[in-house]
Amino acid sequence: SVSILLLNSCDGIKESDLKTICTRFRQLDNSLTRTQDGLGIGLTLVQGFMNLLDATFRIESNIEERWLKIHLEFLKKPTTLPKEFLLKNFS
Repeated sequence: SVSILLLNSCDGIKESDLKTICTRFRQLDNSLTRTQDGLGIGLTLVQGFMNLLDATFRIESNIEERWLKIHLEFLKKPTTLPKEFLLKNFS
């Protein structure tokens, strides 16, 4: 298996918000004056790709220590790529 750990120094995410952070277009701060950019789709895409590859995806956070960890684990090499990953000839 192959494991990838992404560590981000940030404010962290509350435990209750970790359960919904991968919901499409979900912003933790929905106010018009928020300081963070984004559409709320990035982690949803990561989770979808991990599911297609039969891999695991987990998020940890610590608000007091100000970090966020994203764990990606690819348990096995797929025998064939899903059709969504196939490149088409555009010539």
